[in-house]
Amino acid sequence: MAYSWCQLSVNVSPDWNTDWTEAFDYASLGRSADYIVLMGYDEHWSGSPNPGSVSSIPWLEHGLDTLLKKVPASKVILALPLYNQDWTVNNKTGAVSSEDVSLSEQNARIQKFGAGLNWKEDLGQYKASYQANGVTHQLWLEETRSLSQKYKMASERGIAGFAYWHIGGDFPGIWPSLRNMAKYMAQ
Repeated sequence: MAYSWCQLSVNVSPDWNTDWTEAFDYASLGRSADYIVLMGYDEHWSGSPNPGSVSSIPWLEHGLDTLLKKVPASKVILALPLYNQDWTVNNKTGAVSSEDVSLSEQNARIQKFGAGLNWKEDLGQYKASYQANGVTHQLWLEETRSLSQKYKMASERGIAGFAYWHIGGDFPGIWPSLRNMAKYMAQ
């Protein structure tokens, strides 16, 4: 029995020719599914050997453009991050660790510890660092400017829409900023 109201979406990671994405046949999935949701996050993940952005513009753009070579834009939904990693590097051992934080928590830590912000044009986001208990922390921020740039880049490719991971990870300023970018892109 077929249900006309059912839609099939499949979440996939960006294809970087690694064993992690080797299992995905993006073209076949695109033919079979109503939507392909590109997980536009985890460029650097919890447990990553090196600190870095959760979703830089060049990484995201490459992943999206690679998917669009195999799946029509009308079937692609881009999922953007509403979370971040707060990175630490042990100065003595070089050990790297990170903690998942919501964007509200990211902002609270920046304010609490007086983190200096530095816009990284090549990444399309701010990098921040702060000291806490003698340890240096680093964040590559997801905030209104970075998420709006990601929205703009993907909208210019005519994709079907956007999703955000994860519910509750946002902060109030995100949604007006994204609505303004949507209005701008619609002109």
